[in-house]
Amino acid sequence: MSVKGDKMKARTLNQFKVSSRLLDLLDVINNRFDDSDAVLEYLLYNRFLDTAAGTWLDVIGLIVGLYPRPFTEREDIFTFKSIGEVDDPTLAWGDVAGTTGGVWTSLDGAPTTTYMDDESFRSLIKAKIFAANAAPTIPNIYKFIKLAFDGAESKITVPTPGTIEVELVDPLTNGERRLLVALAPVSAGFEITITNWP
Repeated sequence: MSVKGDKMKARTLNQFKVSSRLLDLLDVINNRFDDSDAVLEYLLYNRFLDTAAGTWLDVIGLIVGLYPRPFTEREDIFTFKSIGEVDDPTLAWGDVAGTTGGVWTSLDGAPTTTYMDDESFRSLIKAKIFAANAAPTIPNIYKFIKLAFDGAESKITVPTPGTIEVELVDPLTNGERRLLVALAPVSAGFEITITNWP
């Protein structure tokens, strides 16, 4: 019995304290109060960016402009090899011999049917919020990459006006690279180019 239930029973008039039916009714009413309090407490504490999960995190993503949640991806779709040989990812897709080849992947990656996990999506949302409020500077692009992709290191240069070159020290998937180009804080007229795109 909760504190509210105890108060209800304590405030019952003496002639009704012996009525088992009335006390059972008060228990049922109290259970509804407890259920409602639990729902309200959940809504109060589990819809913040640091505590949200699942659908509530998707709602925050929608608010900041990241909807739908990105899918996870696998890097390789299939490989080419001669029958009986092991896969050799150093070989190209269209080798002259035509009997062997390496890993084939698209520029956008190969999405699976599984959505990005909550922690990765939370990091991406925080990075998107940062990018929306940050000045388009090299240090802010660097910070965006670290926030969005779990501390990934990069080297950023501006070789020509309008072009920002990012050389990734830590590997990112093709989908993560696409998100970096689309979401990083850059000025109008500037374009991010990843120099070591696989």
